[in-house]
Amino acid sequence: MRLLVTRPIEDQDQTLKALEAKGMSGLSAPVMEVERVCGTVPNERWQGLIVTSRNGLRMLSDEELAPLKGLALFCVGRKTAELARSLGFENLIHIQGQITGLADVISDASDPKAGPFLYLSGVHRTGQLDQDLADRGFSCHLQSIYETRPVAHFSSVIREAVQEGFIDGVLLYSARSTQIFLDLIDRDNLTQYAANLRYYCLSRAVAAPLEARGYPLVVAEMPNEASLLVCAQNDHNYLR
Repeated sequence: MRLLVTRPIEDQDQTLKALEAKGMSGLSAPVMEVERVCGTVPNERWQGLIVTSRNGLRMLSDEELAPLKGLALFCVGRKTAELARSLGFENLIHIQGQITGLADVISDASDPKAGPFLYLSGVHRTGQLDQDLADRGFSCHLQSIYETRPVAHFSSVIREAVQEGFIDGVLLYSARSTQIFLDLIDRDNLTQYAANLRYYCLSRAVAAPLEARGYPLVVAEMPNEASLLVCAQNDHNYLR
């Protein structure tokens, strides 16, 4: 099974290796690029640091990271936690899957009187974590440090692979990336081929933009990549 991997290029290496280990192959087809958008990150007496994506950590310079490493770090996802540890963070708590529930985890482990949190996020984000924390009595400084911007077109390699029927399916990780993928399919005149692909989605919300088109889709049992790849592998074994 040959799958398009649509996540940003910085996140693709592990996915491509994991697909190979499961007897599948992946072709890099990022639908977004990640760019830093903010100036200086405030250096204050933070109680803790919050990141919901590896991009929040990747955008920091060594000088910005240094004073943050001693803070309690709350993050989403095993891979974000692994990156944090590799950067020198030792006091960290992470939840699996999506951002839902993170405010409760932070609230249970923290004291509103101990100071504000620094929340490094993207310009486009899901949920309202800063407001959820405010509702629990915490002060949270939201710093949009990066933006994921749609690419203009698929590469010629991707276009030809789709046209020639070399692609079996697509891995999709967010509702926004799904919509961007559909926009690219239309813009690059690949719509007639799209219905022949199978779409593996991290959650029902990720799948929503596909449903109006009636494309064949499968939703992972859990909202994490490990479950998503198992989902694709099981489907592959069933279809063979």
